[in-house]
Amino acid sequence: MTTCHIRTFKDEDYKIVRQMIAANLDGLVPLLVIRSLRLPWTKVFLLAVPLGLFMFCRSVILSIASVGILLAFLWYGSCQVISYFRYRYLNGDMKDIQRSYMQKRGACFWVAESDGEVVGFVAADPAGEKELELKRLNVSEKHRRRGIGKSLSQTLINFAKEEGYEAVVLKSIIVRYSAQILYQHLGFHRTYSYVPHYFFLRVMNCIILGFRYDIPK
Repeated sequence: MTTCHIRTFKDEDYKIVRQMIAANLDGLVPLLVIRSLRLPWTKVFLLAVPLGLFMFCRSVILSIASVGILLAFLWYGSCQVISYFRYRYLNGDMKDIQRSYMQKRGACFWVAESDGEVVGFVAADPAGEKELELKRLNVSEKHRRRGIGKSLSQTLINFAKEEGYEAVVLKSIIVRYSAQILYQHLGFHRTYSYVPHYFFLRVMNCIILGFRYDIPK
């Protein structure tokens, strides 16, 4: 576990926090493509279309091209999915972090510092009178697997206990595998899943998972 200091957000953190949000989302594109290749419709396409083109056109080039077209579409679709979330985050609560979290009753935003560098952050947002939502948990790629995400999450859970909340809830994109493992290790359990009403999220079957942690009384 790396040594880090967790503190509340300051205005000078604004630029790096937004940059880390964008970089983290961009890193999900390859994972979305790989997951999409396992979907039933892509498996059918990869089997039927190249084979059909070869049988009817006797063209190896067309068969290979069809696979290339599918991969290009999946990459484009994954980029569109990430653009959807980037826009929602950076033009939503992350546009004015002070107003969204630091000046909002029952909310807070923490950053993790290591050697004077912001290496992670997490936000807490009330989700009703009895629930606190964990949002925007991010750790820079080169500082992952060092316990920073766990420390940030535990800071939020402790805050929830102090504020009298009964549970911590959160949403996670399905391809954030390491984050979901962390949540489960902390005691969160899955409560629901859904796909937002957006064309590329539907096509790529980009599932949003809900998690809940019940605070011991």
